[in-house]
Amino acid sequence: MRDQELGTYLPVHGDRLRLRKYLTPAPTDAKKKKLLQILHKKIDKAAKERKKKEYASSSEEDEDNMRRQYGNRNAVKDSRYIEIGWIQKSHLRSKQVRSKTGGGTRKVCMKQDSTKADIINEAIRLFFPDGASKKGRVDNFEKDLWDFSERIVKENTTLQEMYDEIKMPMLRFYPATPTKSRIGTTYLPGSS
Repeated sequence: MRDQELGTYLPVHGDRLRLRKYLTPAPTDAKKKKLLQILHKKIDKAAKERKKKEYASSSEEDEDNMRRQYGNRNAVKDSRYIEIGWIQKSHLRSKQVRSKTGGGTRKVCMKQDSTKADIINEAIRLFFPDGASKKGRVDNFEKDLWDFSERIVKENTTLQEMYDEIKMPMLRFYPATPTKSRIGTTYLPGSS
């Protein structure tokens, strides 16, 4: 219909324009669809090329592992988060050191190949800045590392091995610091 004929049914010019626009397919929709298709193709192509580069740089065994672990971001990472608290032992009692006295629980990112010694060094850095805390100097304490169930951590076990063994989403470690004894008595910080 021409505009004059349509004017008999729709007297307002704006209504006629809206009707024509509604009935004619908009070229912008087709343009948008075409642009989206092109964009999807480019993204897929880039993803395939990235996978090829990753697979080309690894051996066949690594390639099988990569396929199996695709989408598992934690399997590819070389570090994990752990929580570190501080337990102080005196005589037969073990007590967790709270935040207001220099302890608390801290979340730390460490390499997956970290061992017991690395975790103890990180705990000393956190809880004994400049070699001292409210509980005393770091030299006044013996140092050991416990896991979340207060078992002593083995010396050469890596962080990844512990995660694989325990199967928990986040591990918590406690540096256990009994005070060093002097001739059969317990040495208390601040005493001579």
